[in-house]
Amino acid sequence: MKIAYISFMPNPINGVEKKIIQMVKASKDYDIDFYILNNNLDNVEDNLIYKKFDIFNIPFSLKLQQQLFTHLLISKNVDFNKYEYIVLRYVGACSLGSSYFFYKYGNKIFSEHHTNEDIEYKEYRKGFINWIKFGLESYCSKRNLKYVKGIIGVTKEIVDIELKKSGKKSSFTFSNGINNEIIPFTPAKEFDNKVLKVIFIASNEASWHGLDKLVLAIREYKGTVKIELHIVGGFDTTRYEDINIISHGFLQGKELDNLFMKMNIGVSSLGLERLGLKSASVLKSREYMSRGIPFIYSYIDEDFLDSDLALYLNKVDIQSIINYLNNITEEHFQKMRDFSSSNLDWKHKIKDLHHYIQKHECSFQNIILDFACERFINRGIFKGSSILELGFGEGNDLIELHQNGFITYGVEVLDFKYKETERKLKELGIDAEKLQLANSKKFILNNSNNSINAVFSNQVFEHIEDMEQVASELNRVMKLNGLIYSEYAATYPFIDSHTGLPPLHLLKNKKVIYICFLILKKLKRWDRKNFTKVYLYYRRYLYYRSYKEVNSIFKKYGFYVSDITYKRREHRLQKDGIGTFIELIKYKIFKKTGSSQSLGIVVKIYLKIHAFLYKYTKNRVVLIEKIKEL
Repeated sequence: MKIAYISFMPNPINGVEKKIIQMVKASKDYDIDFYILNNNLDNVEDNLIYKKFDIFNIPFSLKLQQQLFTHLLISKNVDFNKYEYIVLRYVGACSLGSSYFFYKYGNKIFSEHHTNEDIEYKEYRKGFINWIKFGLESYCSKRNLKYVKGIIGVTKEIVDIELKKSGKKSSFTFSNGINNEIIPFTPAKEFDNKVLKVIFIASNEASWHGLDKLVLAIREYKGTVKIELHIVGGFDTTRYEDINIISHGFLQGKELDNLFMKMNIGVSSLGLERLGLKSASVLKSREYMSRGIPFIYSYIDEDFLDSDLALYLNKVDIQSIINYLNNITEEHFQKMRDFSSSNLDWKHKIKDLHHYIQKHECSFQNIILDFACERFINRGIFKGSSILELGFGEGNDLIELHQNGFITYGVEVLDFKYKETERKLKELGIDAEKLQLANSKKFILNNSNNSINAVFSNQVFEHIEDMEQVASELNRVMKLNGLIYSEYAATYPFIDSHTGLPPLHLLKNKKVIYICFLILKKLKRWDRKNFTKVYLYYRRYLYYRSYKEVNSIFKKYGFYVSDITYKRREHRLQKDGIGTFIELIKYKIFKKTGSSQSLGIVVKIYLKIHAFLYKYTKNRVVLIEKIKEL
C-alpha cells in the first residue's frame, strides 16, 4: 500500500515544515511519500519530496495560478496514479476545478484538517474579498468533502466540524506528535520561589496565542515573587514595557536549548477559543513535554486528558502557577520525557495513521459486494467488524468477506440452499457454525443483542414474508449506527427475474394470479411438473412490496433508509472506465470496457435516466442505518 502525504505550501511555514520533517523521520517503516509543493525548491531526500511548482502554460502569474487553480496544480505536480491513498493537508475548497478534482480523486483522498477554517475566514481574514472567500468556502467545502474517502483532524472537535460538512464518513483523530530522537532533553530549572522565569515561544504573534492574557495576569499579580517573561519569536513587545519582559528574537539550536534550561515554566496556547475551538493539538506543548519543561495551557488536549504533567488554567493566574511549581518533584521532568516517548512520539502517531488507512484496503471480485463494503468502510466499519449476510445463497460472498478480514455470519431463508453451502464452507475451513437457517415468517436470529456492525443482503428482501419481524430482529442484533446494504428486485419489473413471468404480484388477488398462471401454462405449454415448481416457488418464496412500504417498515423499527441506486450504477460505470459517449456505445453494444477516470456530461445524463429505470424495473439499492434502539 503506497501513500502520499501532500502539503501545498508556496512558501513553507517553519513550524509546519519542521513537523513534516519529523513525520518523515518517523515513517521509515512505511511506504509513505511526503510532498511539499513550493515555489523555489526541487529536491528529493529519501521519502521527503520538495516539488517546485510546474505551472500551466497560460498568461497568469504563478501566485494567481496558485490562488485560482490550487487543486488542479496539486494533481499536475503529483502523480496520483502511483498511490493507493492520498492524505491531503487541507488548502481550502473553492479553487477553480476543485469540484472536478475531488470527484475524480476523492475516493483515494483523506482530507486532513488543523483548524476551523470557517471561523478563520470569517473572523481573522478581514476585507471584502475574504468575505467572498468565506462564502465560497462554506459552499464548496460541503460540496467537495462529500467525495473524500475519510476525514482526518488533529482533534476530535475538528473532525466533528468537518463531518458536518462532508456527511457521515470514516474519520480519524491524528493529533500532533514529536520526534524525541532530535529534541534534546533540556529540563527546566527548579523553581527557587524568588524569581519565576516564564518562556513564551511563537514564530509570530496571533490572538489565539493569548499573550495578552499572560501579560494581564502578570500585571494583576501582587505577590512577592519576581516575574521574568522571556519572549522567543517575532513579537513587538514595546506595549508591554510596564512588566519585566525580555525579548530574545528568533533562537534555535544550542542558544534555544540553553535558554530553556534557565526557565521554570513554558506557556502554550491560551486563547484558542478565539478560533471557535475548545480543543487543540499544539506543537509547542509537545516540545515542552519532550524537553521536560512544565507548561501552562488553556485548551483541551486529548493527549493530556489524564496527565498532571502540565497545568491547565481556564483563567491565567500567577499564584496558581507558583503553587503548581512548588508541588512538583525532581522526578517530574524525567516523567515528562518518558510520557512524551511513550505517547507523543511520531513513531506511534504514524503507525496509528498507517493502520487506519490500511483498514480501508479490501479487494472483492463481486462488484456488488465491493460497492457495499466500500459504503461500510467509509462509515468506519473496517476489517475485524462483524458482518451478517442475509441470504447467503451459495456462500461466495461470505467467503470473500472472510478472506478480507471480516467476522462473518450468515442467515438463509431458502432451506434448499443451506446444506450445500454449509458443506462448502466447512471444506474451505470457514466457521460454518456461524450459519443459520431462519424461517422467513418467524424470523429469529441466534446472534446476541448489539453484536453486528453491518448486514449485507443481495436479492433477498423479496423472499421475506414477514418484513416487520425481520426489521425488528435486525434492530435487536445490530449496533447503533450499524448499516444494512440491500439490493433487491424492483417492485415493477417488466419481467420477474426469479420466474421469468410478468409482474403478476401487482394483481394482489390470489385467484386471479392462479388463473393467469393457468393461461401462461397453456401459452408456454408447461408440463405439469414445471408448472407446479414455478407456481409453488412464486407462492412460497416471493413477497413483493412497494418502496414506500419497505421504507415505512424500517422507519417504524428504528432505521433510516437512503436510496443509493444512482451511486451503485455510477460505481459500475466508473469501475468499467466508462466516461465518454463512444465508450458508452461500445459498452452497451459490445460489452467493452473503457479507460476513463471520470464521467463526461453525456454519460452523466445517461446515468440519470438509466438509474431511474433500473430502480423501478430491475433492482433497488438502499443503505439502511440503525439510528435508535427499540
